[in-house]
Amino acid sequence: MGSQNPGKVEENLATLPGNHHRSDEGTDPDRFCDSNEFDDVPMYRNRQFMTETARSPRRLGAIAFALLLILMPAASASKSSSRILSADAWRLVTDGVMGGVSAGRLTRSEIDGVHCSHLSGRVSTANNGGFVQAAQVITPEVALGLDRFTGVRLQLRGNGEDYNVHLRTADLWLPWQSFRTTFTVTDQWQTFDLPFAEFEAYKSRAAFKPDRLRRVGVVAIGRDFDAEICVGEVGFYR
Repeated sequence: MGSQNPGKVEENLATLPGNHHRSDEGTDPDRFCDSNEFDDVPMYRNRQFMTETARSPRRLGAIAFALLLILMPAASASKSSSRILSADAWRLVTDGVMGGVSAGRLTRSEIDGVHCSHLSGRVSTANNGGFVQAAQVITPEVALGLDRFTGVRLQLRGNGEDYNVHLRTADLWLPWQSFRTTFTVTDQWQTFDLPFAEFEAYKSRAAFKPDRLRRVGVVAIGRDFDAEICVGEVGFYR
C-alpha cells in the first residue's frame, strides 16, 4: 500500500497530553452597577439594555425565540443517527502480552485524503500467539445509550486479507473473551456496517449488551500473514 501512495503523510501515534485551563477570579462588575460613571462602558450599556428589554414582553419573546433557534442544533445532535469515536485514541496491542512473537506498528497516516490509524506488522502463531490489533477503550459515558444503536460502522482500507472486529463489554472477565465478527478489506476505502446481532461470543456465554461496551478492536488474528489495514472513521449507527 505504501508504494501506491507516495504522497502519504505519516506520524507516530502517541498519547497527546490534554490541555489544562485555569480560571482566575476577576473583579465583580456588579459592584459598579449603581454608578453613572460607567454608563458609557459597553458592558454596562448592555446591562441597561437588558433591563429595558425585560420590561418589554414583546422583546422578551423575541429573545426567547432566538435562544430556541440557538439550542435546537444541540438538541438535534443528541438524537444523531451516528456516534463517532475519537480518531486519536487507538492503541497498539500485540500477542506479546501473552508471550507471542507477532510484531506490529500503529501510526497516524493520511491515505487518499483520508486520515487514519495505519496498523501493519507480521502475525505469527508461534509460541501460542497470533494477533496484532488497534484497540480503543470505550468509557461508560460513551457507551451510554448504545443499546439504541444497531451496530458499529467502520471506514477501512487494506491488503485484501480477512480481519476481525472484537468488542469487549464489562460482562467479560477473561482477556481472551470477546464478541467477534470477520470482514475482508480491499485496497480501496470501504464503509462497513456491522450489526451487533452478527457478533458472536467467543469463549463466553454472556449476552452482548451494547451499553456495557468497554473496548473496540480491529484485529489481525489467527494465522501467519502480513497485516496492513487502515482504520478511518469508526462509530456506531442506528
